[in-house]
Order: sequence, then C-alpha cells, then structure tokens
Amino acid sequence: MEVSKEKKSKNKIVEIGNIVEIKYIGKLRDNTIFDRSEEDKPLRFEVGAGEVVKGLDNAIIGMEIGQEKEVEISPQDAYGGYNPKKIKKIPKGLKERDLKTNTLIDVKLKDERLILATVIEVTSSHVLLDFNHPLAGKKLFFTIKLLDIK
Repeated sequence: MEVSKEKKSKNKIVEIGNIVEIKYIGKLRDNTIFDRSEEDKPLRFEVGAGEVVKGLDNAIIGMEIGQEKEVEISPQDAYGGYNPKKIKKIPKGLKERDLKTNTLIDVKLKDERLILATVIEVTSSHVLLDFNHPLAGKKLFFTIKLLDIK
C-alpha cells in the first residue's frame, strides 16, 4: 500500500504519446519574438506526433508539470536548413501586379495544394519567390513552461 502512495506523490513526467499543454515564447538569436502562446490559450499537442517542430517535441520529454526551461533548437530540428534551390523565377501575370517585396503569399501548386512563399523581387516580366520556410536556416530559442499532462 505504501508503494502506490509514493508513486502517486511523484510528479508525472512527459513521455511520447502524452497530450501536453505548454506556454511558450519563441525567439531568434537577436531576441526578436517570432511566436508565442496566447496568455489564456496554451499550446496543446501530442508529444512525438509531429505536431510541433522536432526540437520542441524532444525538449518537452522528461519535463514535469510546472517546470520551465529554455532550449536552443538547431535549424535541422526546426524548419530545416536554408536551400537556395527553393528560389524560383516565375513569369509575371496580371494577378501578380500588386505584389510587394518581402511579403508572404500563398501559391497554388498543380495538385491544388497551397504553399507559402516570400516575394523577393518583382519586375515587369517576372516574380522571384523564395519557397523556404521564413524560419529555415535559423536557430530558434524557446522558453517553455509545462502546464499540464493529459
């Protein structure tokens, strides 16, 4: 009987397959915040299911409720490395005449999927698009607090 009481008194730790709720702030090396959880709406996800970047998924494993920590995530465990081959020159059509550089747009692929691209350059004849994720090639820094394990 005493053994089971001891087990109940120990804090549960996060394992793959748990549903967790966290508060987080994501920053770049220069302390620019690129994402954060809303104050009244924590991020909820299944650990190990690929619902968040791999580095954040891995950082949660072994945490206890109430624990807070800071983690550095390499590009390979976040949005991958920057690939210059993902920059494409597209002939300009009438629909693109209002595009501005450094804006994100949705591009419809032949199979009807939408993919995000950054407008790099707009000329009278073409548009230069970067299909890398905006955070590709960057180290990410997260402050995370584990609120709950379901």
